[in-house]
Amino acid sequence: MLLALTTGQRIQSLFLIDIRNLELGETYVKIRYGDLLKQTRPGYQLSELFIEAYKPDYRICVVYTLNEYLERTAALRNDVTQLFVSHQKPHKAVKKCTIASWIKKVLALAGIDMTIFSPHSTRGACTSYVSGKIPIDTILRTAGWRKDSVFRKHYKRPTTNDSTFSNEVLNSNGK
Repeated sequence: MLLALTTGQRIQSLFLIDIRNLELGETYVKIRYGDLLKQTRPGYQLSELFIEAYKPDYRICVVYTLNEYLERTAALRNDVTQLFVSHQKPHKAVKKCTIASWIKKVLALAGIDMTIFSPHSTRGACTSYVSGKIPIDTILRTAGWRKDSVFRKHYKRPTTNDSTFSNEVLNSNGK
């Protein structure tokens, strides 16, 4: 859920994160995509995602959480390189629908009406939230859109190669 909110990525994009394409530093994480995504085509690839450590609160820091997750799942992985693995035996890479159900569960626990919203709603919620607070180019680049017309038409609701997007989402303090 934290990764979905701080990057604005589609469930498919989260599903395709491969640990071989992660660059983890103490203060940052870079995520590169090696597979074709919905928004990729010849001549256009999604740029790498860059997320800085969120120093005000390590509990919601993507860098800390990702390092912790990888450490805790290392023994379960065997030859699985997909980021998300099942905690139940056999420990295999999870499917897109599993990631969606995890997000749905967290949204429901947060009191979100799941008859109105879906796991994909995190994409619209976080991109709409940061709209007007950071440059539109940063939103488009981070969320993987080429033109702002898609964002304005389908996602912008009243309410990258930098980490402005994730920092703004995390700095919300429940606003």
